[in-house]
Amino acid sequence: RGVEVLTLPAPNGCLELPALMRELGAREVVSLMVEAGGNFSGALLAAGLVHKLRLYLAPLLIGGQQAVPVLGDPGWAHLADAPRLHRISYRRVGEDLRIEGYLAVPAEGNTASEAVS
Repeated sequence: RGVEVLTLPAPNGCLELPALMRELGAREVVSLMVEAGGNFSGALLAAGLVHKLRLYLAPLLIGGQQAVPVLGDPGWAHLADAPRLHRISYRRVGEDLRIEGYLAVPAEGNTASEAVS
């Protein structure tokens, strides 16, 4: 009940984010919470579609060369190009740490610290 399934283009198995945004806009969706894996999260960030980020950090060290990263490609070649969080809050949730903040993307030609407002 209350669920609508959208069928959207997915060339090469990847959802077309502009098509998704058009469909959501047509339905007057102005806010969306996304719980996603590293690849989809990275694609949303790279497309400039993330306004607020909530990240949970567990005191558990996992990984390896084949592990899925928190943020998949494309990534950022230089730290100055990487999106930064501002208005950050931290909250302990059980043993985990919740980090929440708003994105500040550097303006072209500025370093990350210059772009944060």
